[in-house]
Amino acid sequence: MFNKVIIMVLALVLSFNANAASSSISIPQNDWTFEGKAGTYWDSDQLLRGYKVATEVCMSCHSLKYFNHREMLKLGFSKDQVKMLAKDVELGINAPLISQLDPKDAKDAYGVVPPDLSIITKGRPDGVNYVKALMLGYEDTPEEFDGANYNKYFAGNNIAMPAQLEDGMVEYFDGSLENKEQYAADVAAFLAFAADPKRVERQSLGIGVLFFVIMFTVLTYLTKRQIWKDVK
Repeated sequence: MFNKVIIMVLALVLSFNANAASSSISIPQNDWTFEGKAGTYWDSDQLLRGYKVATEVCMSCHSLKYFNHREMLKLGFSKDQVKMLAKDVELGINAPLISQLDPKDAKDAYGVVPPDLSIITKGRPDGVNYVKALMLGYEDTPEEFDGANYNKYFAGNNIAMPAQLEDGMVEYFDGSLENKEQYAADVAAFLAFAADPKRVERQSLGIGVLFFVIMFTVLTYLTKRQIWKDVK
């Protein structure tokens, strides 16, 4: 029993130290259209570009098991357009986005099972900025470094995943820059949407409720004035 307590305490200490190390890393900040109370996913072109990077690059190892193509309808895409996107990656519109890489093969290759990306921006501090920084954080390995791949934004700097982005690797449809910086920004934005696609519905509902409250207040005021107009 005593040994189990010691093990639990050590695990908590190690977890705390890892979190402290992670939180001490300075992540570059970005201006995202969807941040803040008034933020919204209005830039559907960026999210579609991010979707391309996610499906053509990230899904070679990672899955998005809590996300399916039907969620893209919330961005204003038609059902036919969404069906075409799903068909291009050989999935049904309601099927989760599952990588074809077997988890066992991934563990054999990288030593770990690649994490699911569905809620990665919710599960990391400063998630969307962290994802973008991580994708761009690979540097030449220092001489004293003893690990797999060096990434200055990853806790401990030793990351199993090698650098994924290269200029020109994903072809865009709208003339946007096809470089690592653009790819990283776009896929981070898409993963933010994938983690909370219902935000679009909540914002639409909120706007409707706010409009109703304003109209109700105005009508109430006018009704009060009409009822009491002869009273001095």
